[in-house]
Amino acid sequence: MSALLGLCPHCIKDVVFTVATTRPVKDSPNEFDLFCACPSCERASIAHVIFNDAKKRGFQRDWPKVIRPEPGMSIEIIPKPPIARAPEHLPAQVEALFIQGADTLIRDHKNGDAAAMVFRKTLEVALKTRWPDMTGTLAHRIDLLATRHEITKSLAEWAHAIRFDGNTAAHDTDPVTVEFARNLRDFTELFLMYVFTLPAMLEQRRRASAI
Repeated sequence: MSALLGLCPHCIKDVVFTVATTRPVKDSPNEFDLFCACPSCERASIAHVIFNDAKKRGFQRDWPKVIRPEPGMSIEIIPKPPIARAPEHLPAQVEALFIQGADTLIRDHKNGDAAAMVFRKTLEVALKTRWPDMTGTLAHRIDLLATRHEITKSLAEWAHAIRFDGNTAAHDTDPVTVEFARNLRDFTELFLMYVFTLPAMLEQRRRASAI
């Protein structure tokens, strides 16, 4: 029985899959489907293997003990693992932080502490990027933006929730749940869309209308 090196799309871990069986793809001399089981989460996936050279069809009878990508061969594991994405039109550093938090949340199914702290930092960097001249604590800057009507009262409440929950993850002795961190991700995404994405989309519309 062969094994396959790859990333499990269910538990998001690099594992050595057990290959239960292989099947050639009909009418394609250089494609195979491998039915695999993850040793970590025990869920099934299909590895779609394509050889550049159709002569490799001999693998159907004699697969190596460990199957891994090599020159002339590509492997695609199905379903594809989830990919962390950020809203459009974010500054590069803000986008990188949000994706880092979202990716952490995808990979860690048991603890939301790390993701929650990253989302708080995302908020901090977003405010410094959008309003670089503002000083004071994060809480003070959020309140000041609401007072100036640069963000709505509801958005200020979201920002305070991100700030407070991120602090909780950093300092509380109890771990943050994944569900808690997911809510924090959603709040952060909405905040970033309001501050960066929607204004950029409106500006694009104005420019298009002016042409």
